[in-house]
Amino acid sequence: MDSYRHRLDFIDWSTRRNLSFDQFVDFLYGDNFTSADILLPFLKYFISRFTNNPDFLYLILGLLFGYFFARNVSMVYSFSKNKKLGVSLFILIGFIYLIAPWEINSFRFWMAAHIFFSAAFPYFILGEKRKIWLIAVTPFIHFSFFYAIVVFVFYKILGNRVTLYFVLFITSLFISNINPDSIKNTLPKTGINVLENRKDVYIKEMEDSEIESQSKLNWYVKGRQIPFKIITVVMIILYFWKERTRIRNSEMISLFSFSLLFLGLSLIFFSTIPQFGRFYRLSLLFVYSFFFVDYFKYRPKFYYYLKYPFAFSVLFYAIVDSRIALDTFSIDTFLSNPIVAVISKTNIPTIDLIK
Repeated sequence: MDSYRHRLDFIDWSTRRNLSFDQFVDFLYGDNFTSADILLPFLKYFISRFTNNPDFLYLILGLLFGYFFARNVSMVYSFSKNKKLGVSLFILIGFIYLIAPWEINSFRFWMAAHIFFSAAFPYFILGEKRKIWLIAVTPFIHFSFFYAIVVFVFYKILGNRVTLYFVLFITSLFISNINPDSIKNTLPKTGINVLENRKDVYIKEMEDSEIESQSKLNWYVKGRQIPFKIITVVMIILYFWKERTRIRNSEMISLFSFSLLFLGLSLIFFSTIPQFGRFYRLSLLFVYSFFFVDYFKYRPKFYYYLKYPFAFSVLFYAIVDSRIALDTFSIDTFLSNPIVAVISKTNIPTIDLIK
């Protein structure tokens, strides 16, 4: 797990107290450094100058992750204007669980995902441009977000072509086994060795051992996404079929267009490179934010007929995902807080108490 590796790495940095900042920068951009991400190494370096306790690192990471997570949920929820949620409650639950708080265990990617959404969502729905520069920061948190920026630039070039993006989305449901080299060639050349090396690693297919480990998962773990995906596909088709004229003439057009483009491309890549499943979830974050906002602005009638299958799909996903999260939660998650946990904690996994 990434979090354990980061703890060990932090402890190692804390033993090098005599390392100057200039030496650290030289190391960061040296030939032997294999990562393109710089936020986490910088945090490890600065915090390890004062303590060798990795809990302080995760205190800072938790504050950063929690801020953007809470901000995104609050930003989307604000469109309800405190009205009765109804079926939108399940839309909101789906939105929250797509990148839930426990994803801090893989801090770099999911932190970058929340920052990307935090910058892009108000741009698409409100036309706010003052924060859009933040998406340019995300590759320095996780190198793979060069892909997300490519999708954004692609959208800016093509514009709001709803029919084109819908055809791409439908086509993506049936496409598989794309040559990974063709995917690599769609990403721009940076001329930076570290970035190019990491790009090669990222698009490499999963090792057989990883595939084997996934095959041993319980049926409900592997199957939790199936009803969730089906109901999402049905909702998108209904939106295009019944609401596309209204959407084209409303403020929802940009968010809907980008969501379809991002989701379609992520599904195509996901069928070939399983690691792109994380971008699939990020694209769904935009899709579900569209569902939520559009529900309160226009209340499409088909929500009434789909409320029960929608509720089942989302709750099944959320319940199973919560069960998975218990493997990484300690009882301190419920009985303590990030500041107290730095001083004292039990380290007893919650799942051990339940079993």
